[in-house]
Amino acid sequence: MPTIEEIRSFDAVARLGSMREAAKELLVADSTVSKHVGAIESKAAAMLFTRVKRRFVTTERGQEIADLARQCLEAHGALLAALAPATSR
Repeated sequence: MPTIEEIRSFDAVARLGSMREAAKELLVADSTVSKHVGAIESKAAAMLFTRVKRRFVTTERGQEIADLARQCLEAHGALLAALAPATSR
């Protein structure tokens, strides 16, 4: 099962088309994002991105997983909000 950090990295690369930009957004090293994306591709047993003129573009399977990753992150955010004490809402 992918970690939430791996899912965040995958989502950022899918949205931004760049590991460097994803790393900047997530405040982590480029190599961390690369490792996370590699882990998800390994778990999927498929290439989820292709390189097109220095950009990362999702494959068809990659887009399916990107859509699910976005839903997962939204649900995770909702869960964290629901778990927060009533005084911090």
